[in-house]
Amino acid sequence: MFRFPRRILLMLSLLALPLGPVAAGSAIVPFEPETVTAPTGLDAARIDHAVVEGFVIRGWRITEIDTRAGTIDAELPVRAHLGRVRARIDGRKITFAYRESENIDHGWLIETRGGSKGNDGGMHFRATREGPDDVEAVHRNYLAWVNELARTIDGTLMLAEMEAGG
Repeated sequence: MFRFPRRILLMLSLLALPLGPVAAGSAIVPFEPETVTAPTGLDAARIDHAVVEGFVIRGWRITEIDTRAGTIDAELPVRAHLGRVRARIDGRKITFAYRESENIDHGWLIETRGGSKGNDGGMHFRATREGPDDVEAVHRNYLAWVNELARTIDGTLMLAEMEAGG
């Protein structure tokens, strides 16, 4: 009798996992978000619309759309955190860039020199970029939110292509 509601609760909790808490401990990963490529049959206006749809579906608030620069800025509030991202649309290619956020770890991973080990297995984390080999890094949950956004935008673009008869 109670199995069906438990299954529904389990499925709902699994759906909510990507929006789980941003841990206080440093779970920093390189910021390498997925890139999305729009289908060839869509014009620029339809691509922009599909990107905005993806943001809305994922719960991101659009803060600015600059059609000349080909950028869409948005933010995602999650409890005490506020993640911000910029989607750059260049022709058919959509990329994502970190924007200054609130209560989300962000910085640069650097290679260790002289055998010193950091908490992350040989890499150190610093707030500012100091060398060409430094790699941009963010909290893993932020990267997960942006990658989910990218996959959702990919889906809205596929639907737009179907609607256009492609």
